[in-house]
Amino acid sequence: MTQHVIKIGGSCLADLGSLDQLVKISSAWPNSIIVVSAFKGITDSLYRSYNSNERFGYVENLIRSYSVELSKLQVGSPEKLFHRILSMIRFNNFEDFEKGIMNCDQDFYVSLGERISGAVCTIFLERYTPTSYLDSFDTGIFIRKYEEESTIDLKKSISSWNDEFRNSIGKTTIITTGFYGIGEDGEVAIAGRNSSDYISSVIALKVRSEKLILFKDVDGIYPADPNKFEVKSPIKEMDYDTAMNFAIEGKIIHPDAIRVCKGYNIKMEIYGYFNLKKGTTILNPDSYQEGEYSFPETF
Repeated sequence: MTQHVIKIGGSCLADLGSLDQLVKISSAWPNSIIVVSAFKGITDSLYRSYNSNERFGYVENLIRSYSVELSKLQVGSPEKLFHRILSMIRFNNFEDFEKGIMNCDQDFYVSLGERISGAVCTIFLERYTPTSYLDSFDTGIFIRKYEEESTIDLKKSISSWNDEFRNSIGKTTIITTGFYGIGEDGEVAIAGRNSSDYISSVIALKVRSEKLILFKDVDGIYPADPNKFEVKSPIKEMDYDTAMNFAIEGKIIHPDAIRVCKGYNIKMEIYGYFNLKKGTTILNPDSYQEGEYSFPETF
């Protein structure tokens, strides 16, 4: 049985109410690896607040607000949930949290959007199915500089394994994070804006998944913007090269995710998050080649 890897975009995650769809997804694809982005708008807010007087207060209030909403689900008191989330995002206690936020660099700070999202999604989902939260450090996503740009060190990311991650695959639903990984200095490093698709494709390659499932706020790739033109339905099927042309134009998928999936024959399926309807499948059976992984320097 193939291990399913699923990515859910931040534009899909508006609030806790939007997580009801997450329950349906985990039921349809049990024991899958689900990569979540930050909740909608949070990354931009973190970039703005990093250099402001609200640097610590914004993050504290954000976590407390999610804790209050989660408490309404009868999963614990707001204070208990607040401290559980702190623990899940790698803080030992409140003092450690305050010191960490006030002394961290920008990459660490903005990565909190994904990390908080992962913790919240895990607490929400575990009411329905066994769920584990493993962040990008646990899944082994390594970031390096290539021509002054941050990119994923694909070879290192594929070969490095955390025992907890390895032992959890196929036995529980795994919630993990996109957007960031382990930098060359061992600290948090951002892979780039909108890079969660890319990280998801690397995880799919790492666990040798046959396909990567992407949930978006639209149900596929359309030939033209459906908000501007009368286009009734997305393109049902296309090859990787066609998808890359759309990606370069800023449509739906990160180009490097397509490059990884094309290189290793990982089928991509795009679903609408809000209607759970599959719109576009991206594949090219003729591109598959047997043999060991090879890693181009451009990755």
